[in-house]
Amino acid sequence: MSRMQKTAHQIVSLAIMVGFVCGAQGVQDMNLARPVELPFEQVLPGAIDQYEILTLSSTWSHEYFIQSRKLDDQGLTLEVTRGRSGLGAKPWLLARHIESGRGIGIFLAYPGNWRIELKPAGDNTVLHAATIPYPLETYDNVNGLPIPGALVSEFRGSWDDGANPIKAFIRSRLLRDMGEDWPLVQYNTWYDLEEHISHERLLKLAEAAADLGCELFTLDAGWYGNNKDWGRALGDWTVNRERLPEGIEPLAKRVRELGMKFGLWVEIEIADSDSAIVRDNPDWVLPVTTGNYRVCLDFGKPEVLAWASETIDRLVTAYQLDYIKMDFNTNLMIGSEADGQNLVLWRHYRGLSRLWTDMRNKYPAMVIENCSSGSLRSDLSAAAYTDTSWVSDAIGNRHNLVMNYGVVYVFPPEMNSHWTCTPENTDYMDIQACLRVNMLGHLGVSGALIPSEDPKAPKPWSDEARQQGKKEIALYKELRPLIRKATVFHLTEPADVNNPVTAQILQYTDVQADRSLIFVFAGGQGRQLNIQPVRLQPNVSYRVSGYDAFINEVVLSGEQLMAGYPIELPASNGSTILQIEPIK
Repeated sequence: MSRMQKTAHQIVSLAIMVGFVCGAQGVQDMNLARPVELPFEQVLPGAIDQYEILTLSSTWSHEYFIQSRKLDDQGLTLEVTRGRSGLGAKPWLLARHIESGRGIGIFLAYPGNWRIELKPAGDNTVLHAATIPYPLETYDNVNGLPIPGALVSEFRGSWDDGANPIKAFIRSRLLRDMGEDWPLVQYNTWYDLEEHISHERLLKLAEAAADLGCELFTLDAGWYGNNKDWGRALGDWTVNRERLPEGIEPLAKRVRELGMKFGLWVEIEIADSDSAIVRDNPDWVLPVTTGNYRVCLDFGKPEVLAWASETIDRLVTAYQLDYIKMDFNTNLMIGSEADGQNLVLWRHYRGLSRLWTDMRNKYPAMVIENCSSGSLRSDLSAAAYTDTSWVSDAIGNRHNLVMNYGVVYVFPPEMNSHWTCTPENTDYMDIQACLRVNMLGHLGVSGALIPSEDPKAPKPWSDEARQQGKKEIALYKELRPLIRKATVFHLTEPADVNNPVTAQILQYTDVQADRSLIFVFAGGQGRQLNIQPVRLQPNVSYRVSGYDAFINEVVLSGEQLMAGYPIELPASNGSTILQIEPIK
């Protein structure tokens, strides 16, 4: 494995000039982050206690909570060692010199273990980022992005100025053009009765989803194997005939008759330790510790990868899949991968990248979703191989607001999949706000759209929620052409999910058209709010209009708007969406 060794670190010094000048890399395009190999190291001018950082939480059901603080002389270490790139920390960081406003952002592209450090170096500060172990050989290059690798953004100004060049690279170099109806509004079955599905109820849910205006119906876990727990049936990708005696075909047919596309959930990398696939092929198991009954199949072995590819082919062909949700709910813990030995995780993830690439080549119209107990494996490489990523398994409405506010620092909004499951009126959010909060990304719905006799069933959507859902889904379809090209600016401080009485306001701007949407969530703070958009042309006249009856159309200059535009909502738990467009 000596071919995996690199002889020197990539070291780039930072000069204090007009913008950042990047040694051998050349002058950076300030609108597009630059790809780099790992390990990466850069010297930042100024002592470490002159820097502040922005990071994002990443534990199960608590992803993308914004965390910012000033550094002290201890510096910072972010590290993941359990085989999933987002388990414990996001491989993403912004650091900014407090006085000058100059900073650097980095986002790693590797699904496995990694470390990012900011350490003092005399009068300067050093940023170091690497895989664990390092160095690891690059196993792919996707439109200039090495994997393993990273994107680096050098900026001066706000946190958005650091985040947006990374997202611009993702959108322009990594994401596929998914067409004019992207992102599709989907219904997913999981938060109805989870795995306890039946053919009759699925048909009724499909009709209810179509009535809302959904364009995609995805059958989540529980459709496969015997009648065991959904996790214990992993590895047996045949239909569970006790739950679905007629198979999946009649459901898929009805879904399409209703005008929707059809999707399916799989966890193809994982099998139950007592599954037939493991009993028949014990040497197919990745030699790592998972901590439970699950085992990971070793995609570093050609025969295992071939089995996975054949299984996916069979499912796609049998059900004519338009969408596949690929989950991964297992930690991969390994004692050591030092000195180029026992690189089992690297080989497995190289195999996974080949599977995803093969799927895209064979089925270019099929959408691939990345999921891992929420977003616990949502590093930059996910954007290189998949089309949309699940934000979190937490689907409470307050969590949705906080997490969707945070995730748009990391990924372009059109690839951030999250669902409204229990739209209801609370002190913080009304039904409309519960639906609109997921319009910040790839909108979906789940939950009990219709009543159930099952005593364990969640509370069904009310008539009011269903009627409001129709309106908001129709509005989302009108707005999504701008959403999928938007540059995002955060106009307020982040809310605390445990104390959420804070307004959240985001600006989504089509830079070429100079047209913006302003998403406003009062969050219980109060009815009167002051909107201060950014990056308008001061001397241009803009028309401000809204999608709610209480918003009156006005014409103001960019300078006037950026100084502050007051609005009053009907209630302190409400929301609104403004449109700002130049008058030609």
